This record gives sequence, structure tokens and C-alpha cells, in this order.
Amino acid sequence: MKLVVTHAFGDHKPGDEITDAKQIEAVLESHPGSVVKVASAPTEAPAAGKRG
Repeated sequence: MKLVVTHAFGDHKPGDEITDAKQIEAVLESHPGSVVKVASAPTEAPAAGKRG
């Protein structure tokens, strides 16, 4: 998961991405209305019986 800034706060401006887990936790506590959560794309598991 990452956060994308929607409203400026601190040193962050709209469009900035926050990916560090500790920063994500802190920002969600202090500025939850200034960011949106973006889920990571799921990784595709290899098909059964096939090896890469």
C-alpha cells in the first residue's frame, strides 16, 4: 500500500507518494484527510504445474 497526497501538508504537495510503512502510519494518524490509500497490485501466482 502507498498513500498519495491530495492536499498539501508539511513538506508534502499534491501528487507526492508516501511508501514507507512508518511514514504511512504517521500520516494516517496526523493528516488522514489529505491523502488517499492506493492498494498494491496483486502479484500473479504461477499457474499450477508450471515453473518459471
